[in-house]
Amino acid sequence: MIDKLLTFPGKTENGIFTFSIDAEKNYLEKTAAEYHPTIGAYINDARPINGVTQILLTALGAGEWWGNNVNGDYFREIMLAHEGENYGYRTFKTMAKVYKHHLNKPDKHPNYGDVLLTVYNPVYHRVELIVGVRNADAPDIEKRMENGDYPEWSMGCRVPFDVCNICGNKAGER
Repeated sequence: MIDKLLTFPGKTENGIFTFSIDAEKNYLEKTAAEYHPTIGAYINDARPINGVTQILLTALGAGEWWGNNVNGDYFREIMLAHEGENYGYRTFKTMAKVYKHHLNKPDKHPNYGDVLLTVYNPVYHRVELIVGVRNADAPDIEKRMENGDYPEWSMGCRVPFDVCNICGNKAGER
């Protein structure tokens, strides 16, 4: 197995991909049609969680539509949209936590929050998440979001191998 680190921006020339739900709710109500209906319903019904900043993230886009991510990784839509528990968008909810600076070994590093909701949006061909970041554990994230900053996010994943997009070589270890 290979551990991969994937980075995605909070904001690009194509739009904003990170929103604090509590602070930006009025803005999100105007744009909720861009998000999966389950995300839209969550946003419309969202109530503050004491001590937690709820953040809407666009995590990954299907490679067929969005191309490679900034690390050159490509995730096929069939893999992201998979409904099972062993891979696909649901694994964000069952396996992911919020960490900082790629320090993500649970036995060595604390997490700072949880994935509260995950969906695959077939219209926009992407994984959308609501994460809850504990403010006491990550005051810097809360402060950045309050100041209108759009932090970059990253995720890790475990894959059995990488495939080179030039030569087709399958690499099982780094």
